[in-house]
Amino acid sequence: MRPCSWPPVLWRRPATAPPASPIISASCKHTIGADAEFRDGLEAFRKKRNLGFYERAGQVTDQEAQEMFNLAKRLRDQVTAWLRAKHRKLL
Repeated sequence: MRPCSWPPVLWRRPATAPPASPIISASCKHTIGADAEFRDGLEAFRKKRNLGFYERAGQVTDQEAQEMFNLAKRLRDQVTAWLRAKHRKLL
C-alpha cells in the first residue's frame, strides 16, 4: 500500500519559484487596476496570516477581521467589475 497525503498533492510549486502571494498582489495592479494601498493591505494581511498560522493562532482582533472582510469584499467587487468589462463570458 502506498502512503498518501491529505489533501492530495496534485502539483507543487518548484522550490526556486518566487512566492505566489506577492505575484498575485502585484498582478492586481495590471488586471483590476488595484492601487498601492490596496495591494499593500493584501500583503500585510498575508504576512499576518502566515505569522498567526505558525506562531499566534487565534490572536486576531475583531477590527482586523472586519478590515480583512472589507478588503475581501473590495477585491471581489473589483474582480467582478473587471470580468464584466474584459471577459463577460466568464461570468
